[in-house]
Amino acid sequence: MGNGMDWDKIKGFRRSRDIDYLQQKMLDSDDDSREVTRDYQFVKDRVHKALYMSDDKRAHEIARKISECKKTRSERSRKIRTKKVWYYEGDGSGWTSRRISKEEQDKLLDDDKKYRETKGVCQSIWCNSCRKMAAKTFQSRIQKRLDRGLIDPTIITRDEWDPISKDKATRRPYRNSDLLHITGVVGLSDFNEEKINKVLKEDTVRWRRIRYTLRKTPNYQERWIEVGYEFEVVNFRHLMADQSDGSEYKKKQLRQLREHYNVDENVFVFIHWHGVTNLTKRQIDVVFGKQYFIGKNRLKKTNKETGLYVQKLLENNSLDKNIQKISSYNFKNTIRFKHNFRGKNYSSGEYLSDDELGRLITLYDTVQKRNWKGLFRSCENDWSRQSYEAEMFYEDFRYYIRGSVVNLQRHVMVVDPYGNVRLDCWDIDQFIQNNNDVYL
Repeated sequence: MGNGMDWDKIKGFRRSRDIDYLQQKMLDSDDDSREVTRDYQFVKDRVHKALYMSDDKRAHEIARKISECKKTRSERSRKIRTKKVWYYEGDGSGWTSRRISKEEQDKLLDDDKKYRETKGVCQSIWCNSCRKMAAKTFQSRIQKRLDRGLIDPTIITRDEWDPISKDKATRRPYRNSDLLHITGVVGLSDFNEEKINKVLKEDTVRWRRIRYTLRKTPNYQERWIEVGYEFEVVNFRHLMADQSDGSEYKKKQLRQLREHYNVDENVFVFIHWHGVTNLTKRQIDVVFGKQYFIGKNRLKKTNKETGLYVQKLLENNSLDKNIQKISSYNFKNTIRFKHNFRGKNYSSGEYLSDDELGRLITLYDTVQKRNWKGLFRSCENDWSRQSYEAEMFYEDFRYYIRGSVVNLQRHVMVVDPYGNVRLDCWDIDQFIQNNNDVYL
């Protein structure tokens, strides 16, 4: 046995203090074997070193793309800052040009859709600009839902220009109290892409069941879920040994997960997601069911009905600030563990080694796909979304058209395969086209 320790002496150890001594020696040996640079370095320097030190050719390609991304962003910024618009002077001087305003420039630079369409951006989470745009993309997906508003049954309106119109509930802007922050634990895996993909495929099956259940929710209200994945590296041995780490429940959770997923390695990947939904707590219980139970039991310290973390949004923050904060949870340029190591006093956790960091960056690059689509999950009751779009489409013509379409909408009920009923504001062309799924 290494470190000059005699096996005959070790066999004689029986008391707990001797066992503790052996554990401390083992931790010391494990820590000494980790080649970690703990001196201060810029994040970009750590990232490039980790990628170029890797034996994986994909890591070298990622490093090259991150380096070239800076040139692409600089060229994009230059074009936007020097962009001009042409307009016609009414004084007879003809056509002239001017640069767009500073506000317009900033708006274009902050446009996540235009950024994603730019050729040459690396889209790595460890590229500062791309990471911000990834979070911005997730935020935009949520904001698109929020812009539709929420049907409030306590606000009733009637079309005063239409004598045969009925009272109907009105949409209002979302509030913090209308949304919930949810977190789900997907599972554990060794640092093995095949095993990680297997865990993600199992989660895909869960989401198919969730979508089916959500589509059966009442159609008068548009219900939706938006989540994003996060991959966290954990060193189990040092997490369990660190007495200063206050997250005791996390240690219990990881024990439970390791037993369920048969993970023997001390360094592994903890897969989970954060998201936002406008489902109520009772609806979350119905829609998610026990999909995120670990075997037959829920994960410790999670919701008793679903095995999820369900939290209210902070009321003392604005809705925009809450959404922005939740959107950024999944997109961090991680260079540290989220837990400390025994004997270390890093406020943000022990540094990842070059090998661990390089493998994590490569993992994200493989899983995230183009425009980070592989990191997102969306779910909605499609019927409500179609009803909303039809409502917006026909609303503009309601004051002018008095024909068969409007009359048919008012007097014919549409029933979907789940038994949901809609009486007005449905798209007659769409439903006739898809008459295999909708019944008149």
